[in-house]
Amino acid sequence: MGLTVSEMAARLTGWGDLVWGNREPSIPASQVAGYASQGKDLGGPLTLSDALYFTAQSPEPTYWRGDTYNRYDGRKWEADPSIRKPVKLSEDLSGILPYWERPSGDKLVQTLTFEQDTPIQSVLSGGIITSVKEIHFSKERGTPRLAVDRLSETVSLQGERAVSGYTIETLYSQPEEQSLRSATNNDPEYMKEMYLQLPEQLPLRVRDLAREITLDAVNRYEKAKAIESYLEQNYTYSLQTSVPPEGKDFTDYFLFDTKEGYCVHFATTMTVLLRSEGIPARYVTGFAPGERVAGTVDRYEVAQKNAHAWVEVFFPGQGWVLFDPTPGFSIEQMSTPPLVGDSGSAGLKYWNSLWNSMIYGAVKVLFLITAIGPVMFGGVLLLVLPILVAVVYQIPTVRQSLAFLRMARTIAVSGREGLVSISVWVWDKLQRRFGDLEKGQTMRQYVNALSIADAEFRAELEQFAQRWERAAFDDEPWSRTEKALFLRQCIRIVKKLA
Repeated sequence: MGLTVSEMAARLTGWGDLVWGNREPSIPASQVAGYASQGKDLGGPLTLSDALYFTAQSPEPTYWRGDTYNRYDGRKWEADPSIRKPVKLSEDLSGILPYWERPSGDKLVQTLTFEQDTPIQSVLSGGIITSVKEIHFSKERGTPRLAVDRLSETVSLQGERAVSGYTIETLYSQPEEQSLRSATNNDPEYMKEMYLQLPEQLPLRVRDLAREITLDAVNRYEKAKAIESYLEQNYTYSLQTSVPPEGKDFTDYFLFDTKEGYCVHFATTMTVLLRSEGIPARYVTGFAPGERVAGTVDRYEVAQKNAHAWVEVFFPGQGWVLFDPTPGFSIEQMSTPPLVGDSGSAGLKYWNSLWNSMIYGAVKVLFLITAIGPVMFGGVLLLVLPILVAVVYQIPTVRQSLAFLRMARTIAVSGREGLVSISVWVWDKLQRRFGDLEKGQTMRQYVNALSIADAEFRAELEQFAQRWERAAFDDEPWSRTEKALFLRQCIRIVKKLA
């Protein structure tokens, strides 16, 4: 059960005092489960809330970018004071943002509607804001004043203003991998000063680990991916954490002592490891994409539990590029085209495409018979038939892959029903191989009764059955790491039984 709004307000304060004295948090403390305020040590335990924070309309699923931080003191993040340029509502900001060079991307129009009137500072966006088209607010207090921070590439509202929603135009780009691989290391000097900062007392073993992880990487992109993968694969997602003991560095404590944490731990650590290798990086807070509203193609519900932190890495000529080392999240999944409608629609789209291809193929066959005659066509068919059989044989595998792809996109925020749903493929494969469940037999009893000589595979199936029972019958929440591990286990078992 998540914290109530008042409980969270009592535990968490703002994200920081940045420019205007005691600046209010960009997201109200009562609505954020995931960030210690600026000036407070990182790493305290958290309880997530399922309460809806806002609904977004966007042609693409995107991370919702809030604030960026550049200064790490070994215990917390801070942002250097910056000069903010006042701008007007509906003003074209394309001459101001993006500040850092980047290739042209797609222009997205995004609308956020908050569940309740919400005081905000930073305007959450799925890209670099090029115009704030509209803001919904109480007119009794006048029109909100906007300001741009060019270095962080963010837009903020000045003063404490509660808004019910807004519409923005953003520049959204996902650079090609090859472009990132070929990027140079010619960073401007002021870039190095701002985004390579590390505390003098950072333990040497942190820098040594960064060097070890990236030893075989030949460019900046490979180094970033190596660090991202290392953290995802070797550390566990957990909300039951603690602030490091006095005098201990937050990153060092996570890497070598606790080895578990949530997004703040993973994003902070990746940023520090990158900087240790001379790669400019910054820490970013905001929200994960949320869950697509069933029956829609462009609406997403973002809950308080989706509060998130990630990393932006600078590539000369490409600008700042998003990386997310937290288990259960994947930037690659974001580039997958949106699935139309509900969870079954991707399969429907696939079968419609297959049917159209079959019709088109049949027409071509008729033309071919007319052109070369039935005898010659029979000879051609004998050559082609094995290929056709192979294609038909692969159809179930394609459907299965689609199902796993859909689940991978939402595994981090899926409920128990999503976990149970993805396990259907495992039970189907098991019963095809070993026979149906007997009347009155439980799933665990079924697995324990299977005749399997491979001891390792038997242990995997027994563990799967235990996890399935937990997903089906136990209300205890799953961590993102546990969900990701369950999905990977399902995939392994299905491949083993193929």
